[in-house]
Amino acid sequence: MEPIKTLHSRVPGLVAHIYPDRDPHYDFDTLGTITYNAHARTVVGVVPKTAEEDAQIAKDVRDGKAIGLPVWAYVHSGATVKAALENPFSCPWDSGRSGWVYVTKERALKEYGRKLTSKKFLARVREQLISEVEVFDMYLSGDVWGYEIVQDGIVVIDSCWGWYGYDDLEKEVESLLEYHARKIAPMKQLELPIEFA
Repeated sequence: MEPIKTLHSRVPGLVAHIYPDRDPHYDFDTLGTITYNAHARTVVGVVPKTAEEDAQIAKDVRDGKAIGLPVWAYVHSGATVKAALENPFSCPWDSGRSGWVYVTKERALKEYGRKLTSKKFLARVREQLISEVEVFDMYLSGDVWGYEIVQDGIVVIDSCWGWYGYDDLEKEVESLLEYHARKIAPMKQLELPIEFA
């Protein structure tokens, strides 16, 4: 597989290759559950729910037993999802509510070590739920990456796969490349040329 980007270090022969992760896994321990109504027109989510279960989640969120937001899907030559109060997608034909991202109030309080809710607490939980849907969207859209730091074209000295979101990846890989360059540079200076008599 060809890298989408190669970064070069100051040490000759030390490079980093960035690749799309061809086999990403989505199996995180999340605060919320991303559901989808199995009978919705736009079906994208993690846990299937019947129309009755979907309606019960909506009721629990309204009644304050759960904290959650609707999840909207846009499906057209791929799929993308967002958590929002209203449909964030402009195309009414290829988008619609797919399900919910939610957590029971009891679990949220336990997870954050609290006994009571507040507006600030509810906002914080909703932000967490929104970010979990964003990570799921990265998985759906293929925004999952891996890198290998290679010495002399053959020795992989560092690698990581399953990196969600490209935004910070390049900066992180540059930092790791510099770290390995600092470790290798003194050894390269110690290498003596072989002399044949």
